[in-house]
Amino acid sequence: TVESRRAGFDCLIGKPNRKALPIFRRVGYRSIGDCRNWVKALDTDLEPADLSNGPWSDELVSAADERFDALWNAGKSQCRIAGEKTATYLNWRYLSFKEMSYGLYCLVHRSDQRLVGYIVFARTEKGAFIAELFCEDVFGSVVDDLLLGFAARMRMEGQEWVALSYLGAAAFEDRLKQLGFSPRPRARALVAYVDPDCDADLRHHIFDSENSLVFGGEMDLF
Repeated sequence: TVESRRAGFDCLIGKPNRKALPIFRRVGYRSIGDCRNWVKALDTDLEPADLSNGPWSDELVSAADERFDALWNAGKSQCRIAGEKTATYLNWRYLSFKEMSYGLYCLVHRSDQRLVGYIVFARTEKGAFIAELFCEDVFGSVVDDLLLGFAARMRMEGQEWVALSYLGAAAFEDRLKQLGFSPRPRARALVAYVDPDCDADLRHHIFDSENSLVFGGEMDLF
C-alpha cells in the first residue's frame, strides 16, 4: 500500500473474505460497507411492464456504442464514487469476456433512440444476474422502469428470478424493496486504502457508502 501512490494509484479497493479482513485492516484499509445481494422472484402474478404507451421502448443489444458514452457523460454526476461506464469499458469488461456470456438490456427514447438506461446481465439456467446498471435517474422512476422491464423480459424467457449485488446509497435499496427485491443474508465487505497525501475530498467521501454506486459485476461478486 505504501507503494500505491508511486504506481499512480490514489486509492485501492478490495473485497477480502472474512479471514483476510483483519489483515487488510492492519495494513491501512478501512471499511466502505457491505455489498448486499438482492433477489426478485419472477412469480406468475408478476405484473408485466407495459412500455407500449410510454416515452421509451426496450431492446437487447450485443455491444455498447456511442449512446452509452453520452448517457455516462450526462449522468455520472448523480454519484460521487462510481466506476467508469464508458462504451469502451463496458465492451472490454463484459461483452468481450469469454468465460461468461453477458448481454445488454436497454431502454431508449422512442423519439430519437437516445439511451435512457441499461442493464448488463448474465443468464444462468434458472435466473439472471445483473452485473451492473446505469440510467438517467438512478434513484428515481427511470430505474423502476428499467428494472421492471428487464424482469418482464427475463420472465418471458422462462427465467425464475433476477438478482444483483449492490453497495451504495440507501435510496436505491429503498427502490429495490418497492420493486419486490428481497435482501439476502450473504454480504461481502468492501474496503479501501486511500493514500494519506491524496485529495482530501476523496478521503472524506469514499468511506461514506451513501456516495457510492457499486454493483457486483465491478467486483466479481456473483
